[in-house]
Amino acid sequence: MTVTAGARLVPPPSAAVQVQRGSTPHFVVSYDDSLGANGAALADAVLATCEAHYARLQHWFGGLTPNGLPFDVSIIPGSGGASHATCLATAMNCDAFDGTDAELLRMLVVAEADEVFMATAGNWDCGSSSGEGLSRVLAAECHPLLSSTARGFLSAGYWLDNGRPDFVTQTDPTDRNYLSIGCATLFLNWLRYELHYGWAEIIAAGDTTLADTYTKLTGRNDALQRFMNTVTARFPIGVPAGLTSDNAFPLELQLVAETIDGGMFHTIRHPDGSWQPFGDVKGQAGDPGSLISAAAAAVDGELHVIAETINGAMVHTIRHPDGSWQPFGDVKSQAGDPGYFTAAASACVNGELQVVGGTADGGLMHTIRHPDGSWQPFGDVKSQAGDPGHVKAVSTAGVDGELQLATTINTGGLMHTIRHPDGSWQPFGDVKSQAGDPGHVSDVSCTEVNGELQLVAAIVTGGLMHTIRHADGSWQPFGDVKGQAGDPGHVSDVSCTEVNGELQVVVELDTGGMVHTIRHPDGSWQPFGDVKGQAGDPGYVTMGAEAGV
Repeated sequence: MTVTAGARLVPPPSAAVQVQRGSTPHFVVSYDDSLGANGAALADAVLATCEAHYARLQHWFGGLTPNGLPFDVSIIPGSGGASHATCLATAMNCDAFDGTDAELLRMLVVAEADEVFMATAGNWDCGSSSGEGLSRVLAAECHPLLSSTARGFLSAGYWLDNGRPDFVTQTDPTDRNYLSIGCATLFLNWLRYELHYGWAEIIAAGDTTLADTYTKLTGRNDALQRFMNTVTARFPIGVPAGLTSDNAFPLELQLVAETIDGGMFHTIRHPDGSWQPFGDVKGQAGDPGSLISAAAAAVDGELHVIAETINGAMVHTIRHPDGSWQPFGDVKSQAGDPGYFTAAASACVNGELQVVGGTADGGLMHTIRHPDGSWQPFGDVKSQAGDPGHVKAVSTAGVDGELQLATTINTGGLMHTIRHPDGSWQPFGDVKSQAGDPGHVSDVSCTEVNGELQLVAAIVTGGLMHTIRHADGSWQPFGDVKGQAGDPGHVSDVSCTEVNGELQVVVELDTGGMVHTIRHPDGSWQPFGDVKGQAGDPGYVTMGAEAGV
């Protein structure tokens, strides 16, 4: 991957001496001795993460192992990017730039390695616009913290600001045209973060054009029209896009709030940080009864809302892009009646809405709403993932093509499981045993951010804690959110979602208030802000649900 050109192989100067710094099972890393201590430090940075990145690439490419391993990484003076002789070549040169940007160098190694996986798989051409786009988005997925130098590789904004030619239904046979690369990166991120297909599914569906890939995934033939409609709505033609990454999805936070009198209200936080005034959902979608719980998910650019009523029913509605609401529908009448629902969670996985409901007897049930509007019959999660105890709160997230589920139990525990694409469930695991015990967990919310599960837990004493489940299955120790974002009061309920690569969190307080914060990619937190102070006061809020749309 280069700033102004694609595949290139620039040999080190003849007088250069390559110093082998170290090796791993799949990589040998050397640096030009003229780089001195900086070269050694860059090599160490690559060695520290290359095996984890290899594991992610191998997972995304269906367990494939390229020929010609190990990868031979040479760090050399220069500022052009990285290269290998052919798409199958495992020897690569990576420029050191200023010698201090380890994150950039790691990203370049992933970008070259993933092209070898592409060539081995055979359904992506790394020398074309689509293949170069895939190379870049996978590298950015592994390294979302782009330095100012790495931003020189961005291309989506260039395409948006320069006529938006069609490289969806046609593929540019070069990896050097930033217009076609920009279209490819944006389209692939649209598949991943707007339509919520996993990278493994997207890669397996690779075909002659991006439109063909889309058709394999969705069964539809409207790739260009659907993509352009979304792009034009978000980025009007003639207005500079102002993108700071190649992933523009999702852009807005949509939030529903339930009030103590059983009402439901909706607002939007726009990319500029402003909030739309709360609107009455029941006034547009009908009144299914007094609501006690809600969940939200984005599916194909629309907001899907699941809610439970005071009599144990589960209902569903959709907010369309034009702001209109579909009338509430009864989920049980289509998916069956497994009992009295008290909690629900929802997420989009591979273009479908997956819903998990907690029942009054502590049970846990799962269903899927297909794109045609039909519902799969409820299935018992505990019968497949084990019984962790009496379920209270539930939360779900689509993470790289799989459904991840977190649930609290009545003893204050916190459990986690995964539903794989084949419908099987992983046995429940104890989150506290891996991330630490922050106390009695009363509520939980989780979401995907850059290929990892981020989880926020409300503690019965009013605290708020955060952890991350990494792609390798390990958990980061719980951290105190209030210690970084401030203390807005006693937290009673929490919801979170990803918007444009950041974690956005909304919490409800025991005073009926609602506040909002953001966790940035560097791990810092924005101070809590008062949602009602900007979107209006719909009443005493008991809980909220949100989604990036």
